[in-house]
Amino acid sequence: MDKIRRNERMSAMMKILAAKPNRIFTLSYFCDLFGSAKSTMSEDIDILRDVVAHFGLGELETVTGAAGGVRYRTKVRRPEARKFIGDLCQQLVDDFDHLPIHEDMRKPRVGIVGEILVKYMPVANNHLVDLLEEEGAEAVVPDLMDFMNYSVYNGKFKHEYLGKGWTSEASAVLGVKGIRALRRPALKALEKSKRFEPPMHIEQIAELSHMLDIGSQSFDTFRLDYYSTDRGGLPRSPREAAQRNLEICQSFARDFRPGKQNLLLFGAPGLGKTFLSACIARVVSEDGFSVVYDTAGHIFSQFEASKFRRDDVDEPDESVERCMACDLLILDDLGTEMTTAFVQSALYQLLNSRLLAGRSTIISTNLDPDQIGRRYSAQIMSRLEGEFELLPFIGQDIRRLKREQQR
Repeated sequence: MDKIRRNERMSAMMKILAAKPNRIFTLSYFCDLFGSAKSTMSEDIDILRDVVAHFGLGELETVTGAAGGVRYRTKVRRPEARKFIGDLCQQLVDDFDHLPIHEDMRKPRVGIVGEILVKYMPVANNHLVDLLEEEGAEAVVPDLMDFMNYSVYNGKFKHEYLGKGWTSEASAVLGVKGIRALRRPALKALEKSKRFEPPMHIEQIAELSHMLDIGSQSFDTFRLDYYSTDRGGLPRSPREAAQRNLEICQSFARDFRPGKQNLLLFGAPGLGKTFLSACIARVVSEDGFSVVYDTAGHIFSQFEASKFRRDDVDEPDESVERCMACDLLILDDLGTEMTTAFVQSALYQLLNSRLLAGRSTIISTNLDPDQIGRRYSAQIMSRLEGEFELLPFIGQDIRRLKREQQR
């Protein structure tokens, strides 16, 4: 056998190692293959290790011991890995978007819920998905990552309501963030899809489940008899104003389209602003639109935390992105937050960005328009007066009236 030159030997070694990453090849294997001494092979490996590390191609690891040798570990730079995963997710969604279907066909969507085995295993649920599809329905099954989200987030619930320690909540928060980071490429691809929608954030589901009590907070249970019929010199009585507000909110929810309409609900506390906002959120979310319902103070604290966070992640903060990108944002209790220059800037950025993007916003506040104008900037007031329909709430505090009736 002719003597093999070093460059030829090293090229062959690299090809062998790269073809089977993570597999350990002994020095004896290469010595027998190339007819070289162990000292020579060790020098070749040292040179290869430096070259691989210099170009960021991976890692050559030397394993000691009787079963030792050398193995190649692949390594991809984080930006390249992110791009590859993002492109892959986008391609998968695009492929499904371009499947030929009957675009004008509407099927009832039927959710399958219950124990995990029953949801996902056809044998356990008597092939329920097949049955629904044969009957002309579309089966909707929560994905496994959502199930993991629910399980992890349960730690936060146990801390808040069942007396579990703070570590339970901390683990839940970290777990949810980790799952969200893993899903981010898929969520971005789904946001661009023309047929699919990204799943709701677990925090949003928790907010809606907490705030939207189906038994009490619905348009059907909104009672007008708590409002007085006495006009008291005003153009409308409290009941007439409430009736008008109810009809506008019902129409908003029933005919909702992102960017079609924005509402500003204002008036004293206890007049039904939060109630009607919750009713809208429930109806709109049931129709498949993404809804974020949160207090102004909490949203602005998220904006502030996002601005001053110290990590070097290139992606925008999830909580801020959620407020910016949702179909409907409901900003509750505007004016209860500490109004700083940062809050004014964040509010203007939030309103202006959503208006430009064609996304709807509802604001409820105890401040009247004059008070809003004095507290916030003229730019903000201009956006509210020009782009929002103003719904004044007048009358007596309904919460107090209910308490008096219960005595």
